[in-house]
Amino acid sequence: MGNATILITGAGGNVGRALVQQLQERGVAYRIGVRTVGGQANAVPFDFLKAETYEPAIAGCKALFLLRPPAIANTKATLNPFIDVAPSILTAELGRPICYKAASLLGYALHLQRQGLPWMQILVQTILHRGLRVGEAETVTDTVPALLGRPARTLATYVHDDRDLWMPPRP
Repeated sequence: MGNATILITGAGGNVGRALVQQLQERGVAYRIGVRTVGGQANAVPFDFLKAETYEPAIAGCKALFLLRPPAIANTKATLNPFIDVAPSILTAELGRPICYKAASLLGYALHLQRQGLPWMQILVQTILHRGLRVGEAETVTDTVPALLGRPARTLATYVHDDRDLWMPPRP
């Protein structure tokens, strides 16, 4: 793991799993932060509720994929404005149209079912999705700058710096 360059939180979920798969396919070095290290490849101890795990987990990494933990707060002031502006930033940077399309709760649950998730996970994720839709995740913290030791990057800077991760695979 000495050459790991990206620390991924939330690697056990849909987004994190897909990210790990993409990084593996592209040969990008990474490590995953997990509460309990078991047989997972590239795993390091990391727990949002245990600050003592932050520094060892990110040591030697050049990037961080930070996915919020399931404990959510109100989104009206944070995620909703981000969802409004993110597509235009991505479209400008990537040179192709990107849009956000809100899913109904049923549509979201059916999408998760098609992904092969167990019903209990579908239920939990659908409840979290509903919470986001009604504005229950708006707490802003200084966690990212504290972990990185520098200010967080803007979405535009992140997409520009890592644009190859956003591009469709070449045939």
